[in-house]
Amino acid sequence: MRLIFYHKGVSVWSPPNSVVLSVSSIRMKPHVLLDGIEYKHCSNCDTWHPLCNFHFFANSYDKLQAFCFSCNAVIHAGRLKKKIVPI
Repeated sequence: MRLIFYHKGVSVWSPPNSVVLSVSSIRMKPHVLLDGIEYKHCSNCDTWHPLCNFHFFANSYDKLQAFCFSCNAVIHAGRLKKKIVPI
C-alpha cells in the first residue's frame, strides 16, 4: 500500500498490488487498476469499489459521484425520513 492522495487532512492509501492511474490535477483523486478492473475510492465509507458501483454525475472530473451506491442509499434514506411528517 502507498499513499496516493492527501487533501485537507484526509489520506487515501492504494490497495496492495494495484496500479495507480494518472490524473491531470493534484486535487483529483486517482483511480487504481487491480486485476484489470478500474477502482475508485468512496469518500464516505473509505473503501475501494469498481467504477460500476458509482452513479453518473456530469459535473465531476471522472463523471462519477464521490459516494458509492450503498452510501448514497443510506444518505437518501435519512433524508426521506426527515421529509416525512406524520399527520
